[in-house]
Amino acid sequence: MKLNDTNRADEIIMEITKSGRAFTSIRSNDRQPISYDGYITKNEEQKVQP
Repeated sequence: MKLNDTNRADEIIMEITKSGRAFTSIRSNDRQPISYDGYITKNEEQKVQP
């Protein structure tokens, strides 16, 4: 993604595989690049008590 409506972040890269692994990288104009990686999992459903 190339961002046009902000002056802080220039580009965001997101990669998601079929196995649920995810990688995100953010390139900023005024800071060092930062990246995150991990897995996408399903949240456990919360039981509603009557």
